Amino acid sequence: MQHLLNHLAQQRSGFPTATGPYCHVRTEQTPNGERSERVDLEIDAAAFYLLIEVKIGAPEGPEQLNRYGDVAQAIAGGRPWAILYLTPGKTGYKTGNRFQTHIHPLSWRKLAQMIEQSMPSAPVSPTTSWHATHHAVACFIQHIRNH
Repeated sequence: MQHLLNHLAQQRSGFPTATGPYCHVRTEQTPNGERSERVDLEIDAAAFYLLIEVKIGAPEGPEQLNRYGDVAQAIAGGRPWAILYLTPGKTGYKTGNRFQTHIHPLSWRKLAQMIEQSMPSAPVSPTTSWHATHHAVACFIQHIRNH
């Protein structure tokens, strides 16, 4: 999360690099109750509001990012907000022209680099669970690096 927030702060000046006293992460949410506005990830923190749209093989829906921008802007209130557009290498998006300064493309490869950077080094006496977790994360990094 910290590397992701640092990335967003580099892309958009003033975006917070800390969550504040609370941070709720939810998957496949309908923030405004409309089924047509189902987002892949919603991060609702005291300091910001972030939606993450994950694209692998599906195209954008009609005005999808503009609709998500309307939702995010309303829910964020006075907090900074953004939409992270996670794609397999392409950087462009087709909708969202009203919210260009709030939409930030990110490739799976770049996400893999961020996760890799955040992995802690092995403790002095690594446990079996540390090895299992490290291996699972390393496999995930390898998998998403290929998308």
